[in-house]
Amino acid sequence: MKKRVIIIDTSNEIAGDGDLPHPSIGKARRMQVSNNQNQYEVMIEAVENHMPEIIIIDEIGTESEAFAARTIAERGVQLVGTAHGNALENLIKNPTITDLIGGIQYVTLGDEEAKRRGSAKSILERKAPPTFDIAIELPNPQTWIIHNNIEKSVDLYLQGQVIPVQKRSFMSPGKRFIDCKVVYNQTGSEFRQSNLLNRSIIDKKQKNNSPFNRLDQIEKQKTKKISKNSPIIASDIKQEFTFLYTYGINVQDLKPLIKTLQLPIILTKEIQYADAILTLANLIKSNRKLKQISHAKKLTVHTIQNTSLVMITKALRNLAKTSLIEVSQNNEIITSNILSQEFLSPLEEVRLVIEEIVVPKKIAVDLFPQASLLRKQQHEIVAHYQLDGITVGKNSSKRLRIFPKQ
Repeated sequence: MKKRVIIIDTSNEIAGDGDLPHPSIGKARRMQVSNNQNQYEVMIEAVENHMPEIIIIDEIGTESEAFAARTIAERGVQLVGTAHGNALENLIKNPTITDLIGGIQYVTLGDEEAKRRGSAKSILERKAPPTFDIAIELPNPQTWIIHNNIEKSVDLYLQGQVIPVQKRSFMSPGKRFIDCKVVYNQTGSEFRQSNLLNRSIIDKKQKNNSPFNRLDQIEKQKTKKISKNSPIIASDIKQEFTFLYTYGINVQDLKPLIKTLQLPIILTKEIQYADAILTLANLIKSNRKLKQISHAKKLTVHTIQNTSLVMITKALRNLAKTSLIEVSQNNEIITSNILSQEFLSPLEEVRLVIEEIVVPKKIAVDLFPQASLLRKQQHEIVAHYQLDGITVGKNSSKRLRIFPKQ
């Protein structure tokens, strides 16, 4: 990247144990630490005297080093560092270096707030923004688990919820193909990609006029209230979107999930504008007022047993008014638009498209463009399902088209 890089080499594990640094670090400057106890001083000196753009630290292990790391990050210097621990939760529980993830503190909530959140009155919360933006766990040399947003991961962990993270690993030793999937970090069980399948397949000409895009434009205008009676919302948005009122469930957990799953749901704080209510089963039993309002306005009350990600996702999918699969104008072929290419390997994409669209919907689907070797592997999977597939497109846009059984 042609940036000024400084390596804080405490135990000489990065640049080698010699007067001349190892050639692998290129033109990066190495600063050796004579005494391990003074590493934080060298870290501060590197920022103040050498004007680095990136600082790489071998290991952050003390409270003073964690403080120095925060100081470096706040000065606009990109920081790459390591810390001992099997997983992110080890940093959360380690009082010495917990400042790297923002620090933890006890907070006492009021009765109403505790009931709204559906939690105890005394809870753990993050104290400050984390020093690092991204965390990567290295359980073994062939696998790495990525937290794209440490702030969000820590908050979910403290709320007792599972954390969806990327798990990347080499598909086979000696090959460069990488298998990428989303897993639950706390249980290690594979996250069902079918729950994350983006069913919104929209033609580029129609995309700009879709209700989703118009809704984004509405949000950009920073309107104070979005209700069904608002004149800025078109009639098709009223018909295609479900207005949802929540009770006892953290709205901040629902917003990114609705956006990620591309569900036609709009959260509202005003119950009079709602089409449905989502709440915890144990809260609706004791809330007589909510029962009366829902009965008077003939609102459907959907209950969930807990605020786990799977339970909320299932409830939101049931609440969605319309299916988000749209067939192209010829009613024969649609384009695969899985939630995120980076979350799926090309082979997983084939399996999901076949099981979620081609077989049940009997629709032909175009996959994402791939290299010839990957297309060959995709063809093998299609043959395994006893389906037909052909390669279409030219040059870099060559892709596999899967046909349903006649």
